[in-house]
Amino acid sequence: LMAWTGPTKPCRIVLPKLNVHHHHLNYHHQNPPFLPLRSQSFFEPPAKLQHRPTVANASPSPSSPPPSSSSSSLTSWTSRLASYKPNGRLVVIMFIAGALLGPFLDNYHGQFDTLRYSKGAFELQMQGMSILKSAYWVPFLFGVAGVLISQLYDLFDKVLDTEMTKRKPTPWKILYGISAFAAQYYLSGYLDKMGIDTPVIHLTLAVLALVGFRYFDGSIA
Repeated sequence: LMAWTGPTKPCRIVLPKLNVHHHHLNYHHQNPPFLPLRSQSFFEPPAKLQHRPTVANASPSPSSPPPSSSSSSLTSWTSRLASYKPNGRLVVIMFIAGALLGPFLDNYHGQFDTLRYSKGAFELQMQGMSILKSAYWVPFLFGVAGVLISQLYDLFDKVLDTEMTKRKPTPWKILYGISAFAAQYYLSGYLDKMGIDTPVIHLTLAVLALVGFRYFDGSIA
């Protein structure tokens, strides 16, 4: 086939055979192959011969939209929640830790006369000096509180997929966190003993709690 690119220089171009379906039989009548070359490539398929989408690669039906990220996240959270099992070892450890730590924290409020127990109260003295003021049921109460709080943390850490570094901090960071919490307990009794207004005490402790949470935890859970 001869196609002219200019007034004096002919060139020979071999056109590939096209398998045209029956609904394209009128193509050669409307577009004869012997045309002068233009700026676009002669081998570009005409508009009428462009690939038509088949059933496999056609656009998805509007009736079946892809699942949104929020629904997939909700499904993931639901499956993690359904598969959660309480950690028995953690329950025992946290109950013992809460029962041992609770009376000493409660002692700060007792020593500053922030609270007094009408029933079940006890006081330990050494050489006439009070070293522990609390109640007999306080260890059990703090033990149960430790179990509930730790289990909720464990549950939400798994459901919300908290980073492993935040789930398992270093031993030193754990001790610093416990010390900061104990200092807040002491400060609450001390501020009350000094006659500071209750709203000021609440605001101070709330700010310290947020700072401690941001530094020692910082997770969504």
